[in-house]
Formats: sequence, C-alpha cells, structure tokens
Amino acid sequence: MPAHRRTEHLAVLRFLALARIGRYTRQTAVPCVRTVKVVARAHKTLIWERSRQVRRLRYQLRDFFPAALEAYADLAAPDVLELLAKAPDPASAARLTTAQISAALKRAGRRGTIPGRTALIRAALRSPQLAQPPQVTAAGATVV
Repeated sequence: MPAHRRTEHLAVLRFLALARIGRYTRQTAVPCVRTVKVVARAHKTLIWERSRQVRRLRYQLRDFFPAALEAYADLAAPDVLELLAKAPDPASAARLTTAQISAALKRAGRRGTIPGRTALIRAALRSPQLAQPPQVTAAGATVV
C-alpha cells in the first residue's frame, strides 16, 4: 500500500475511533472537512494539468512527428516520456536501435512484453511518413 493511502487510511481510522468513543464533535469535524476539501481540490487540479499537458504534447507531435502518435499509445506513460527524451524528432527516433528502445522501456519500469513492444515501437518509428521542413522539425523537437 502506498504511503499516501496508508496515511488516508490511518486518518479515517482515527476519525472513526473518535466518533466511537464520543469525542467527535463539530469542532473536530470542521478542520477534517476543510483538509479533505483542500487535498481533493489540489488532486483535481493536478489531474486537469496532466490532461492539459498530454493534449499539448499530442497536438505538438501531430504537427511534426505523427509516427510518435502511432508508436506510443499513452503519451503520459513513463516509457513514452523516456523515449521522447532520448529521441524527440523523427530522424533520431528512426535511428533508435532495438537495444536502446528496450533499455528505455526497462528504465521506465515496463515489465513483461518488452521484446514485442520494442518491435512495435521500432516499426512505427521507421514507417514512412510525411516530413516537415528541417527548421520546423528542429523547433518541434525543442518544444517536446
């Protein structure tokens, strides 16, 4: 169980213990409720920000690196971010070897079907695609 879930679980248990022995009053509930509201609002904001960043990345890649959208299913996954950091443009991505792709997948924590996933990514990155002028590609790679 992750640390944040353990903390939430312990807070709930403490709250229930207070309620059970009768020490729970409105004064003890108000700070708890405010704390939960603040944390929930921050969590919601983080989720929205993450979604917005993924949409921006998708839009940017669609313009100059469409093969990346075919190769990577989930743009927010750690392995995708690892591969984009290693090869942010179509030319460098096409030059990635099988060993480099599988090493990036392992570094990002992917388990299981690494050889199959590596072959799919490599084939998608090397597939023929419409290319932008070199200046546009360089600018897009800088932004990504």
